[in-house]
Amino acid sequence: MINFVVRSRKNFKLDKKQYFPTIAASVPVKYDEVVQQVEKFCTLSESDVAAVLEALEHVIIDALKQGKSVRLGTLGSFRPTIAVVKSREHEEDVSASDIKFLRCRFTPSGKMARSLMMKELKFKLLKGIGAAVGGKEVGNA
Repeated sequence: MINFVVRSRKNFKLDKKQYFPTIAASVPVKYDEVVQQVEKFCTLSESDVAAVLEALEHVIIDALKQGKSVRLGTLGSFRPTIAVVKSREHEEDVSASDIKFLRCRFTPSGKMARSLMMKELKFKLLKGIGAAVGGKEVGNA
């Protein structure tokens, strides 16, 4: 179940406030929990899973630092992108100093993306101060 709340923002083009759903803040799944969950699906011990995840982190970081993307089968891929300070009018004026920082973007595989399709999901609208406890279910599943 995905909890969501209604937020408002001013639409400057229409000069009025508009409302939209946004995912409600939640407690993230921590590293230790991930390790324990992965252990349940394989023959590795918790310490082995933790070692593999740590090694995977290093491999991904090294590849991104080299400007390479990393494809992880049916999970998806990580790729480096850059944020730019400003654009230039002439190609010859562009330099590395125009790069603000490197980002890492994750793109889910087709399998993962299909599992996150609307027909596979349920949503619950959280309202008011007690929003974390109650709510109204809406959705497709």
